[in-house]
Amino acid sequence: MHKHLSSTFLWACLALAGCAGEATVQRPDGAVVVPAGWTQPTAAASTATKFPDGQWWRAFGSDELARLIAAAEAGNPDLAAASYRIAQAAAEARSARAGLYPTLDASASGSRSVRGEGRPSASIALGLDASYELDIWGENRARADAAVASRIATEHDREAVALSLVADVATTYLQLLSYEDRLRTAQEVLDLSRRVLGLVETQARIGTASQLEVAQQRLTVANLEAALPSLMLQRDQTRNALAALVGTTPGALAVNATTLDDITLPAVAPGLPSELLQRRPDLRAAEAEIRAAGASLEAARAAMFPSIRLTSSAGLSSDALTALFQPAGFLANLASGLTAPVFDAGRLAAARDSAAAQEAIAIESYRAAVLAAFRDVEDALAAVRYHAERAAIGERAVAEARRAYNLAAVQYQAGATDFITLLDAQRALSSQLDEQRQIRFDQLAAAVDLYRSLGGGW
Repeated sequence: MHKHLSSTFLWACLALAGCAGEATVQRPDGAVVVPAGWTQPTAAASTATKFPDGQWWRAFGSDELARLIAAAEAGNPDLAAASYRIAQAAAEARSARAGLYPTLDASASGSRSVRGEGRPSASIALGLDASYELDIWGENRARADAAVASRIATEHDREAVALSLVADVATTYLQLLSYEDRLRTAQEVLDLSRRVLGLVETQARIGTASQLEVAQQRLTVANLEAALPSLMLQRDQTRNALAALVGTTPGALAVNATTLDDITLPAVAPGLPSELLQRRPDLRAAEAEIRAAGASLEAARAAMFPSIRLTSSAGLSSDALTALFQPAGFLANLASGLTAPVFDAGRLAAARDSAAAQEAIAIESYRAAVLAAFRDVEDALAAVRYHAERAAIGERAVAEARRAYNLAAVQYQAGATDFITLLDAQRALSSQLDEQRQIRFDQLAAAVDLYRSLGGGW
């Protein structure tokens, strides 16, 4: 009889689960409409670096940068939290899929009573209950699909966090090296100005320079000295920011490089296809959100229709434990019930309208993300182009500033020019040297932004 109970109940469960299955999520129709090409030209093919690349940061030729990025991927708390959100969404998806299958509950009860003759009597019952809602209108399926799409969106969100983290580490590292370069350049200019101060003081002692000129040069030296602590503060704050991105404390962060001169500037590959943007994790997450919103709308609509719930129960009952498994103790029941919403004060209709609005919001958010993606790439391409032009002009400007300063120093010492000319030459050289260092960082940061805007690598 125990075997008969098991087989009977198994067939009941299989009958109830006939409509259950694995949920699938299809990519939404309507690919991203892309322009024929970018408005900004790209570099020549002979010097181009592949865009995007699986480990794009290695194009900068820095092993230390690669080490810091690996540390950030392992230790950054925001990235770890994004990973846990994936686990949470996966659990919610499994919970939603459970609605596609029957529920099974086991029960056991016992009682003891005394009859009129004073003889005790015991009653024992064992039972299994199953219930299943026929998913006629696809409500449960739609809710499962929505949960799966939400999980996929969460996975892409994590990819977006990882891409942003890697780009932030690269930019912050480059910024740190830029401050080191600017500090070194500022110290060099300060040393040069101190030598000029010695020259002017010598000229003043022999009567060929005035005390006003001495005071002016001392002011120049003081201004250069005052600029050093500000640069040091910015350098230290940047180092602290880099440590936070890596997931460690500033004191535990080791950075050995001290200059951007050893960093390779990647060239932009020619003919970058705009379809690359479809790989951006934020766009893929937005696509998944559209699918989730659409499935939620289907579920809200299905909830307005009648539902049929099947129940099945089987068990054993006896007044004595020894007779529990006898044929007379077997009980079985299979029933069904129909429920339909009649009046709910508009609750289901409001839920449907809310889901429809959420789907519309998701679609518009996706469109906004696409437009932002194209803007990001165009901005990055423009920055790459114009910073390259700035760098070429800056190199000529630095060369001319050095030449002007050297001529002014020689002529001033020979008495062939005034101190104002020498002072202006000093200021121009200081400004051009610092500008050159900043342009170098701007070029490298623009390359990072281009990688970021193209979705990094895969």
